[in-house]
Amino acid sequence: MRYLKSLVGNCGVRIVLWLVLTLPAARAQDSTIQFTLQDLYGLMRETHPVVRQAELYQDIADAEVRQARGNFDPKAIASYQRKEFGEKTYYNNWNSYLKVPVWPGGIELQAGYERAIGSYVNDETQTPAAGLAYAGVVVPLGQGMFLDQRRATLRQAQIYQTMAAAERQKLLNKIFWSATKDYYDWFLAVRQVELLQESIGLAQALYEATRERARFGDLAPIDTVEAKINLQSRQLQWQQAQLAVQNARNLLSTYLWDEGGQPVVLDGALRPDAFRRESYTAVLLDSLLDVAQRQHPELLKLSGKVDQLQIDQRWSREQLKPKLDLKLNLLSATPHVGDDLSYAFFSNNYRVGVDFSFPLFLRKERGKLQAVTAKVKQAGWERQYLARSIDNALRNAWNEVLTYENLLVQQTDMVNNYRQLRDGELEKFENGESSLFLINSRETKLLEAETKLAELQIKYGKAYAQLFAEAGILGNEPLADR
Repeated sequence: MRYLKSLVGNCGVRIVLWLVLTLPAARAQDSTIQFTLQDLYGLMRETHPVVRQAELYQDIADAEVRQARGNFDPKAIASYQRKEFGEKTYYNNWNSYLKVPVWPGGIELQAGYERAIGSYVNDETQTPAAGLAYAGVVVPLGQGMFLDQRRATLRQAQIYQTMAAAERQKLLNKIFWSATKDYYDWFLAVRQVELLQESIGLAQALYEATRERARFGDLAPIDTVEAKINLQSRQLQWQQAQLAVQNARNLLSTYLWDEGGQPVVLDGALRPDAFRRESYTAVLLDSLLDVAQRQHPELLKLSGKVDQLQIDQRWSREQLKPKLDLKLNLLSATPHVGDDLSYAFFSNNYRVGVDFSFPLFLRKERGKLQAVTAKVKQAGWERQYLARSIDNALRNAWNEVLTYENLLVQQTDMVNNYRQLRDGELEKFENGESSLFLINSRETKLLEAETKLAELQIKYGKAYAQLFAEAGILGNEPLADR
């Protein structure tokens, strides 16, 4: 032991204590740029292809609405037919008109010009040589008065906009949840490397100290072999941990893209953010439960499905009514310069008609209504069950967060206790009151406890992120009261 007191300049046991006290601080000083989970989220929102793909759902929904509105666009129609044979004009027919669908009541406005002359033109369709102008309206008095196919299609397309937003959020939740899990796996791999680096430093110092003591005859040479085996074991574990870091880094790189859409590899100099427990209260659970029932994408999609089916249901009921369309056109011969204005449309010139049709048994219509009504009930029950499932899943995730929080407190205390035992054993070793076997045992227990703590940390982080995933808002910005 008298020789150990002079081994300050050599790799003695005092260096062991110095390494134990300085390695964590040295590691903190040598740490490079931190890459946080929020940094990953921010980059994904800007450049990730799946996020960009999700944005297109809204564009598709807007296009569907525009297409449905197109059913209300005015339509210009023209038709011309002429037949001449044997120097005789059989007919010369021209008809051009403009149709303008109107939202309320399924009304359709019409205005046009027709000209039908010739030797074989029916008297009831024949017009003056100058032709006839007309303006009129088609009014559905039965089926289609309160809801027609055009209005039903437009309303369903507008509902699809909400469903598209929900589908976008669902896709974001999926990709952000996957990224969260891979980030924490990377965090664990890096943390294991750091712990093993610290352990290797201690094992190296112990090996050097043991070799010095064996050289001076204070320890048996076989102790040097044990110290070297412990060092080699730590180095082997470190190499395996490095492989895990490389694989985790490559997996995390799949979420990183540049502005040009090219993949980016996660820089090896980047390190995960230091672990910290989130600050929250029980109010967070109530807020998430409320948000989930109002904004969860799966519930929004089912609600949209129910709304669309209800529109189908209304339209099926509408089809039980008879078709009864009133057509009224005011007619006017093409006026000439100097003609009195009363000549146009005000001289008791008109054309009126009524179209009526009604299937006698209504089997097709009643069958469709029955099927749609059953689908509405199915979707309603499905939504009710899903809402309960989401509520339970969110509460389970909350319980996991609370459980891991308590486990973290206990495991942290255990790590501190193991560290005290290890440090105490090192002091006893310096004074010649301990053995290399006990130090290795204490160090192994400490390493296991620190690894367990790191595993609990990532489980806690995943559980906390799962709260927002279960609420359906992981891809959104954090809640204001978070």
